[in-house]
Amino acid sequence: TESGVYTFTTLNANGCDSIATLNLTINTTTTSSTDVTACNTYNWNEINYTESGVYTFTTLNANGCDSIATLNLTINTTTTSSTDVTACNTYNWNEINYTESGVYTFTTQNANGCDSIATLNLTINTTTTSSTDVTACNTYNWNEINYTESGVYTFTTQNANGCDSIATLNLTINTTTTSSTDVTACNSYNWNQNVYTESGVYTFTTLNANGCDSIATLNLTINTTTTSSTDITACNSYNWNGTDYTASGVYTFTSQNANGCDSIATLNLTINTTTTSSTDVTACNTYSWNGTDYTSSGIYTFTTLNANGCDSIATLNLTINTTTTSSTDVTACNSYSWNQNFYTASGVYTFTTLNANGCDSIVTLNLTINPTTTSNEDVTICNTYTWNGTEYTASGIYTFTSQNANGCDSVATLNLTINTCFTTVGAALNFDGIDDKATGLQGLVPAFNAPYTVEVWARQTSPVAGQPMSILAQSDNLNLGKTIDGKIKLAENITTTVDFPSDEQWHHYAVVRTFSDFKFYLDGNLVYAKGSAQASPYPSNDSFAFWNFYLGANWKGNNEFFRGDIDELRIYERALTVGEINATMNCEIQ
Repeated sequence: TESGVYTFTTLNANGCDSIATLNLTINTTTTSSTDVTACNTYNWNEINYTESGVYTFTTLNANGCDSIATLNLTINTTTTSSTDVTACNTYNWNEINYTESGVYTFTTQNANGCDSIATLNLTINTTTTSSTDVTACNTYNWNEINYTESGVYTFTTQNANGCDSIATLNLTINTTTTSSTDVTACNSYNWNQNVYTESGVYTFTTLNANGCDSIATLNLTINTTTTSSTDITACNSYNWNGTDYTASGVYTFTSQNANGCDSIATLNLTINTTTTSSTDVTACNTYSWNGTDYTSSGIYTFTTLNANGCDSIATLNLTINTTTTSSTDVTACNSYSWNQNFYTASGVYTFTTLNANGCDSIVTLNLTINPTTTSNEDVTICNTYTWNGTEYTASGIYTFTSQNANGCDSVATLNLTINTCFTTVGAALNFDGIDDKATGLQGLVPAFNAPYTVEVWARQTSPVAGQPMSILAQSDNLNLGKTIDGKIKLAENITTTVDFPSDEQWHHYAVVRTFSDFKFYLDGNLVYAKGSAQASPYPSNDSFAFWNFYLGANWKGNNEFFRGDIDELRIYERALTVGEINATMNCEIQ
């Protein structure tokens, strides 16, 4: 089975070896195999194959041996589909719009890579349309809808092919015309060949130019002729229907009544005459005549009825003379004498005589009596006192007379007490600002809303910003000192806008309470005033019982300790004047 050189030895005819040598060449059969996938059919070696399978084909190879070829064949088939479609107007298939019926194909590859042929059996049906022109009166019902206006309307249904069937209605709506006539007639009225004798509403129907109803309405009022008769008795003349009648008689007048028909009036007239009289009168200011007051001269008439029921006219020729008046304004001091009368009180006084016409002449005195005013002032002062420009050095009672606002005497009396004052250096109390304080008696400052004055000299030393201090206090309603903001306070609820002196110099403080106000003086100058009096210098809530008088501490005696010197504390049970404060503030207590 293999190529080679082979020998074979036998005996020849001579009996000798006969050696045969074989030079052998062995050639082999060749094979091949092919895998093929084809659609529907495959031609191999001039043979058409339509089914899948394994096929062989044998020939001679170059060596003259068999050459066997094997075909592994897979036959895949073309796939087809067919669709019947009916559409309206147009149909889109595989991104193509078709507008006509026909058979259309579309080829793609199927999953086996062979043709996939889709067939479309297409029927195109069209939309149908119709149009109708209609003219109707007032309203038209079309496809169960009532139309009352002219217009173009459409209605869509399906035709026999299942496509839209669009019906168009060209509609003209004509309206029924109406007319109304108001007629007022006397007794009867002829309308459209009918005679009407009674009021009422009547109608007549014809066709208008559009062929619709034309309805005419007659609002008919039938009025009748009226008659009247009047009996009149008049004085002198009587005007009737534009005619003056001066004689009695029976007269008639024909006009139209309110309904426009004849109105025949009959007048049965009686004419009577007017009587007259005249009177001359002269009076003062006013004259009453027949219940009327007259205040001006003139000719006046008064009309009543005489026995015939006509005017009885009385004439008054009236002359009115007036009362004359005069007025005098007088201002006097204490008293005034006028027309032999002595007046001591202001008032309006009158004096009456007769004028040239014999009427009253009234003189009026508008009198103002102004009294002399007096004032009384008690002053206690040291060494000397200046009053109304005069310096006094001795105690006594002094008077000063000037004119008051009314121009009368104003007499001022000064009850002056001059004390001799002394000055002692180094007698002040010093407070350390830590816990020093001086305590006085309970209720040292007058209470129960009574007037008082509290004066004191004080000098703050080593001032500290933001540190409140109290010079003196008796309650939350009297607590003289400095706030945390460096302002002067007079009570817990009263803080002034005045800065507390921080120059380490002596300053004079005075708190004055009257029945009507509350004042504070710094160095003799008024720097604060409250329109209503501050409350009693006792605590707002007596249950705390903090009503001791303190120097150098707050009203509770436990805080706001004063750092500096305090001297010359004075408490008065009355309100001092500014003059008294300035007169005594520099005098030392003895």
